[in-house]
Amino acid sequence: MSPDTDRDITLEGLVHDLNNVLQTISEAAELIDAPDGDEIAATIRRSVERGRRITGSIVRKARAPVCAQESMEWAAGFVRDLAKLVHSARFQVTVDAEPEVLLPGEASDWERVFMNLFLNAMQATKGAGKVVARARREGDQYAISVADNGPGIPEEIIGKVLRSRVSTRGAQGGLGLSIVNSIVRGHLGSVEVQNQSSGGALFLIRLPAC
Repeated sequence: MSPDTDRDITLEGLVHDLNNVLQTISEAAELIDAPDGDEIAATIRRSVERGRRITGSIVRKARAPVCAQESMEWAAGFVRDLAKLVHSARFQVTVDAEPEVLLPGEASDWERVFMNLFLNAMQATKGAGKVVARARREGDQYAISVADNGPGIPEEIIGKVLRSRVSTRGAQGGLGLSIVNSIVRGHLGSVEVQNQSSGGALFLIRLPAC
């Protein structure tokens, strides 16, 4: 195996994403006695359901194409909850997806793709920024973009961020984007990473249209 080739991270990736869900539950539980306890309890219930969806992906089989907009909105809800609990900020996520963008495979896989891309943007902007996610059909391909208004990616690692354990956060990060790359490649797609001229990072996914 080439040094540039990621090993199979399927199980490790599931653990990574489930830990993100559990972090939300933990943060919410610490605040359960707060005056807005009803809202916190609702956050806990949503996070438990998200955890079930991730673990359920181990045994479920794909049944139908996945609506890109639904998967994006699911991921956006998770990251908004986490940003509010961890950063006391309302992280802005805008989803703009054409209804005919139907992704292949399992819904939970695509939810994990968007969850990790949105988490990456939230961490880059310290919970106070915004991300815009779009999905379009372009001929015989789907083009899905996720753009944030953070500081962008250092040029010395921009070509490596999709590899496992490459991160601007040192030992604390580096798995989320490799999960994205692994899932997209598993569906015959590709992921491009760019810095926008206006600032912030841009992730562009291209997939064969269903």
